[in-house]
Amino acid sequence: MAKHKINPGKGEMNWSSNLYFNFLAGFCLVVLPLIYSKATLDNIMMPRLLALNIFLFFITILMPLQEKSGIPKQMVITNTIFKILAAYFMITLISLLFGINFREGIYDTIKVFDFTILVTICSMILSNTKSWPEKLTKFAVVAVFISLAIGYSQYFRYVAGHEGEVLADGRQIIYSVNGLIGHKNHYASFLMLMMPFLGFGILKLKKSWKLLSVIGLIFVIIMIVLLQTRAVWLGILFQLITLAIVITIFYQELNISKKLINLGLALGFVLLAAGLYKVITSAKQADTPLFNQAKSIFQPNDGYNKFRLKIWEITSVMISEKPFSGVGSGNWKLKASEKFGESGFDKNRITWLSPHNDFLWIFAEKGIFGILLFLGMFAFIFFFAIKLIRGKSNKEDKLMTLSFGIGLVGYLVVSFFDFPYEEITHQVLLAIFIAAIISIYERSKRLPESSKVNLKIAKVPVLLFLIFGIGYGFAANLQEMHMRKARVAMQRSDWKELLKESLQAESFCRNLDSEANPIKWYTGMAYYYLSYLDKSCVAFEEALVAAPNNIFVLNSLGKNYIDLKKYKRAEDCFAKALKILPTFEESIINLSTTWYLQGNYVKTLETLELIPPKKRNEVIKNNIKAMQAKISNAGI
Repeated sequence: MAKHKINPGKGEMNWSSNLYFNFLAGFCLVVLPLIYSKATLDNIMMPRLLALNIFLFFITILMPLQEKSGIPKQMVITNTIFKILAAYFMITLISLLFGINFREGIYDTIKVFDFTILVTICSMILSNTKSWPEKLTKFAVVAVFISLAIGYSQYFRYVAGHEGEVLADGRQIIYSVNGLIGHKNHYASFLMLMMPFLGFGILKLKKSWKLLSVIGLIFVIIMIVLLQTRAVWLGILFQLITLAIVITIFYQELNISKKLINLGLALGFVLLAAGLYKVITSAKQADTPLFNQAKSIFQPNDGYNKFRLKIWEITSVMISEKPFSGVGSGNWKLKASEKFGESGFDKNRITWLSPHNDFLWIFAEKGIFGILLFLGMFAFIFFFAIKLIRGKSNKEDKLMTLSFGIGLVGYLVVSFFDFPYEEITHQVLLAIFIAAIISIYERSKRLPESSKVNLKIAKVPVLLFLIFGIGYGFAANLQEMHMRKARVAMQRSDWKELLKESLQAESFCRNLDSEANPIKWYTGMAYYYLSYLDKSCVAFEEALVAAPNNIFVLNSLGKNYIDLKKYKRAEDCFAKALKILPTFEESIINLSTTWYLQGNYVKTLETLELIPPKKRNEVIKNNIKAMQAKISNAGI
């Protein structure tokens, strides 16, 4: 076998490097974004987590983590990024101890571990693969065209000719376009993160690949405009500003003529100024969904912006209450609901599963140490990138570093308004960006041959955790399949089917569904409508342990207590639900019923009058009149 090898430390590759690289790039860029399941409640989250763990398991087994692989020791052992990633994983693991429901943090813990392993493996493979920037870009170009084909087919099938229509859940019709990324906003940010590859392809690839990169970039930009995702528009704006600043400062290091720089800056300034003027001042001409969406970026009182700011305020309060420990990984959605009522939320605005700001999210769940490590990872990567651009690396390395650095800028901007931290596909792209810069940085240091390390011993704990991740993934996907069927049964009021599916959905991995509703709540609903009141009560109580601030669970348990004539307990449930959301009409009505059954007509009336006059239907109005008559007749 020796005759097939050339010393990788001199920039050449092992005979099997291409195999590992193709496996890595093909899966991460082409295959993973296509993994989609109609059978699960969430079509992509758990299927992709399972696929990623299976991929990492096999590539970890196959990769030769020995001295002969030519892996720089400093890259794996002493590079600061890997220390930060290891510490961040430990903080994530420890944060589970501080959560209301530790099982809700397992997904995030596995995701962080997978991210750490993927950065490590990707760094190793890129370091041992010749001409990987061009090869990686070609895979990305293929992935972009596949994604665009899906996205445009969805657009012309569901949106074109149907502008102005809405989906069944009230959202705009454009939300039908998701490119199999799960959500149109995440699809837009996914395309934004693929743009650095296309930019590099335009600059460095040859002939047909260059042309494909140009075409791909044009259609990506058009799609991003059509998707109307404001966070991505801002991300691209900041990318362009950053690109202009870097090129202006380091144009000599990048071997770019000053004349070309000045021309580009002038053109960019004119286009930016014209665009901002059009968006901000041309109100009459901008009376279209596209321009209204752009203008809303600068309007803090815009409906969605207003509630996003409130969510940020709630999250900031959570951070101030537990700045060091955080509320526990995966537990933001369980804790934040405590403060919805005091912030003016109604029943239709309490479905937030994250604060739509990854920095606040991580800070709230993992405390000060978690957010410092998260930000520290980016700080060191940008430090490496600047050193590479300023240093003596070749032009190709500098351009690749600049491309991925600009990609990271876009990621950070989107993270401020959205939650790419949640998405497996986005985390995989982030891992590739970071690994690529690490690989270029470590190669530029030209470490001596003695700096090799045997990492074979690390395989055992890594593989064990990946096996756990695979088991979790299988269990979570099975649970999601049963929950999807359970939801359908609940909509049809098929309580026997709901009971069967909800019982089968119970799992060690999670006790909430993808919308943070306890699995036991569905079981309780089935038992309740099948008149097994004792069993439904037990199920609702277990559901409340899993999600103590879920107003629907509190309301259901309170109703169950009424039927069991446990009125004091029912009062407590409804009171807590109304403390969380004072406008929750169902609990107001049920609390009034509790007082009525106990003969307390004054409190019955007082409770019913909590419903604003404009929202009182005829039944409520008649009940109020009846209570007033009873009180009057009783001389109270």
